[in-house]
Amino acid sequence: MAGKLNVYDLGQGGVNSSKSPIHLDTTELTKGQNAVLDTAGAQGGLLKRGGAPKLNSVAMQGKINGAIAVPVADESGKTQTLYVPLEVTSGSNTWRKSTDGSSWSFVTTPQKVALDTKRVNAGLLNVTVWQGVASLDGKLYYATDQYTVDDGSPPSTPPPIRVFDGTNDEPFFAVPYNPNVNDTGNSRLVLDIIAANKRIYFATADGTDGADTHSRVFEGNPATGQVRQIGADFSGSGEAMIHLAWYNNRLWVGEGRQVGEISSIRPGFDTAWTLEVTIASVTISSFAVFEGLLYCGLGPFTGNTPRTSVRSSLGAWTDTDTGGLSGTKTYTTGPLIVFNSKLYAVVNDGSTVLVREYDGSSWSTDEDLTSTFPDLLEFPQQAVVFKDELYLVTAELGGSGSPGANPGQVLKRTTGGTWTEEDTVSSRGWIGVVTA
Repeated sequence: MAGKLNVYDLGQGGVNSSKSPIHLDTTELTKGQNAVLDTAGAQGGLLKRGGAPKLNSVAMQGKINGAIAVPVADESGKTQTLYVPLEVTSGSNTWRKSTDGSSWSFVTTPQKVALDTKRVNAGLLNVTVWQGVASLDGKLYYATDQYTVDDGSPPSTPPPIRVFDGTNDEPFFAVPYNPNVNDTGNSRLVLDIIAANKRIYFATADGTDGADTHSRVFEGNPATGQVRQIGADFSGSGEAMIHLAWYNNRLWVGEGRQVGEISSIRPGFDTAWTLEVTIASVTISSFAVFEGLLYCGLGPFTGNTPRTSVRSSLGAWTDTDTGGLSGTKTYTTGPLIVFNSKLYAVVNDGSTVLVREYDGSSWSTDEDLTSTFPDLLEFPQQAVVFKDELYLVTAELGGSGSPGANPGQVLKRTTGGTWTEEDTVSSRGWIGVVTA
């Protein structure tokens, strides 16, 4: 049928070469130059195909038979900046920043971030529940420390989430009370926070340290300012611990400490979580999407070996890496991250930190960070890829707030495989990028 197509819709159905043109959906393409279907669903219908790294004679060969002009945002005049919040403030200094990853300076505009002492149980969770910041549309979304932990006697201040664009720092959302928690108190802590599908997703730990502890998952829409809970609460014996991922147009949750469970949901379509798998005596400690499949890091609650598992295209979970360290409370910690076409995992036994590397066929130890950096603390938390290099931040979990000996560190891995220490700072363990 004749009519007009919105440029926004064009290509959202991906490239489909198995149908005849007359049978194509209005959003599908028969061909897409330098375009491939985004199987993870995190960036929409299409992704740019990896091509020549330089504009050379090979890249310029061929001809263009036709083209469609699609408006894109001009990022040429913008600067990317790394931001790392401090564990303990030093005067008005709350964060550190760098535009090159090597030269760092203090920042005072963002607020102090939520501290380790507000975790549900700081003694047990410091290597299994890691938080962080989420980058979306060039801005950072983070949880602040400007609230009081529930003492069973509300009203008390709910945990706030703020947004920082490199200049301005503004409130985004305050987590509401959970009516399903016995003491009707507020959330104790915002747990994992991610950006996906043009939304902010975050989880909370609600209630006391006891069996009535609940966790909730929320979706925030920065365009409208609306925030809503996704699905029902998670609850169980002891502390609920949540990690999030976006994969195949679904939001995935790994939760639990004594029994690990992975569930998924389609926000906006489903009202209930679908339980995907239950794994005894483990903690679900991290997620990543690599080569079209979902991976998760598992840590033992009792004497199992930490491992990285993968979900097949048919939905079956199998272990893919059991190497490195072993023993009770040895955790595959955050993060799992894809860098330079490989998957990286961090394992930790409380005294040794290893970086494991996976090329799609086999695992190996990329670096013994404890050996390379003798003053390294054993709480690696968040990582990002910045200017084609991998940055990993470790958490001090209590310190002076100033650069010095034995605090949290900012570590960098180059594409050539060299690890270096870029900043020595009382880091909270979070790191994110602002584009402005």
